[in-house]
Amino acid sequence: MSSLKLASLLYLLSFILLFKVAFCELPLHHRCSSPEKFTTNDPFDKNLQQLAGNLSNETPTNAGFSLGSRGQGPYEVYGLALCRVNVSYADCRSCVANASKEILNRCPNSKGATIWYEKCLFKYGNENFFGHLDLHGVAFCSPNNLSQSIISFNETKVNMWSQLADETLVSQNLYAVGSSEVNGSDKLYGFTQCTRDISSSNCEVCLRFVLTKLSEYCDGKDGGRISVVSCSVRYEMYEFLNA
Repeated sequence: MSSLKLASLLYLLSFILLFKVAFCELPLHHRCSSPEKFTTNDPFDKNLQQLAGNLSNETPTNAGFSLGSRGQGPYEVYGLALCRVNVSYADCRSCVANASKEILNRCPNSKGATIWYEKCLFKYGNENFFGHLDLHGVAFCSPNNLSQSIISFNETKVNMWSQLADETLVSQNLYAVGSSEVNGSDKLYGFTQCTRDISSSNCEVCLRFVLTKLSEYCDGKDGGRISVVSCSVRYEMYEFLNA
């Protein structure tokens, strides 16, 4: 396992390259983003607990995305939850509820943190981050090398990504899924998604940045993905959304 830190514009993208594709119900990654601490059972803690409960209930009913705030002044907390597009109501609710609890175990009393799961992500903080690009995240590459021509595969992959990115930007829920033939016999499957608090232009910036990094890190591999807070991209040689 290795950690990579990259600077882009005013954002810092932290990657952990993990050479696995599926992770059951364990978190994929987490990030404690605030050095400030709250005290257990103080108003911030109570507001966070209430907000987490609201988001776990609201996210499944809002096409897999929800955000909100709770409290006032120094005790106000902001939160965001996103589920993968094909996740069921029950799985989305369960994932967000588990994420909001687990992040407090991994970042105890931190006033800002994010946690990623296979099916969802959950982020909270003591400052209003809605609408702002957040490029912190995690990258995964398949351990399998390509059996096809890398040049041909990359051409197919880039063309598919370009199409999916364009479709995402005009989608009401800022996501797209698709597939393309590779060498006339195999199929490449792709997925792109942005959180719906950011603008279409920021979604485009996020996707272009992530696609560039994914192409760089997973070159020659038959699968890979990058999930940052503001957007996610994945490609595989199997129908992973149904797996």
